[in-house]
Order: sequence, then structure tokens, then C-alpha cells
Amino acid sequence: MARRRVSMRKIREILRLHEECRLTNRQIAKALNISRPVVGQYLADLKASKLTYEEVTRMSDDELMRIFETKKAKESENYRILSQRFPYFAREIKKKGVTLYLLWQEYKKEYPEGYGYSRFCYHFQIERALSPLSMHIEHKAGEKMFVDYTGKKMRIYDKLSEKEIEVEVFVAILAASQITYAEATLSQRKDD
Repeated sequence: MARRRVSMRKIREILRLHEECRLTNRQIAKALNISRPVVGQYLADLKASKLTYEEVTRMSDDELMRIFETKKAKESENYRILSQRFPYFAREIKKKGVTLYLLWQEYKKEYPEGYGYSRFCYHFQIERALSPLSMHIEHKAGEKMFVDYTGKKMRIYDKLSEKEIEVEVFVAILAASQITYAEATLSQRKDD
């Protein structure tokens, strides 16, 4: 059964309480409000990695995450096959109209014995989280708004003419709050 995800802060605290405070697994579980088997599994993973506590304290969160989250998955043949396709998935997901579900369906056609959709998404998101190319940008409230028309057109039904009309979709997003506004317009002209 898959382990419930625990934050990196809690993982580091599990290791600290075990090594520095010499608490039992039960005491650590109670202090951090997580189950005792989860504590035991993280400690067993640390022991299996043959890293010392001092080495772990000097590691970045990404390096530590690689030890705990992908250790077992990398051992399986399914993960090896899936991980070879990550660069392809990363390119494809950027294309218009491509979703994780479509990529998963393509993967399952090629590898019927592969992961189910939820595990596929989990591994893909872990891989994305470990990608070094990411940046968080802080925005001041009310300072910026991003606007554009979507690439795909939608259709609406006009009751008066009893015809379907192809419309453009205008989208605006406030940078700080991520509040989104969308509206269908007849064209992309300034008047609309």
C-alpha cells in the first residue's frame, strides 16, 4: 500500500527526533501527528540509504525527496519504462489541448501492464517537482493582470437564428490572487 505523503519539514523532524532526542517511533508519531508505521518506514529508508544523519542534514530538500519518494519506484520495471518517457511527456504537456489523461492513455496503449492513472500522475508530478527549472514570482495585489484569447474557439447556440456560432474566448487573470475571468466574444477585435 502506498504511503501517505509527508512534508519535507516533517520528514526532517522525524529524523531529528530519532537521532538527537532518541525518541521512540511511537513518541515521534504522536509528536508529529502521523502514524507510527510511516515513521518506521522513513527511518528504515534512511537506514537502507546508508547515509548518516549528518549527511542528511546537509542535503537539500530535493536530494532528500529523491531518496524517500523515488527509491522504491526506481526499483520497479514499470517505473524504469515510465521514467524514460518523462522528457517526451514534458514536451507534449506544453502543447495546446494535451492533458495528463491523454498522455496516460497513450502510455497505457503502449504498456498495458503499466501504472494506473493516479500513480502515473503521482510519478509525473514528483518528476516535475524535482525539475530544476522553476521559479516563484511574487506579485503585488492589483499590480498586474494577464490577458489573452485562448487558442481554441468555442461554439454557442443562438436561439433566434437557431445556428451554432463560433466564438473566441477572452481570459484575464489577476497575478496575485489568481482570480480568473473568462468571456465569449464574437471576435478578437478591440470593440469586443
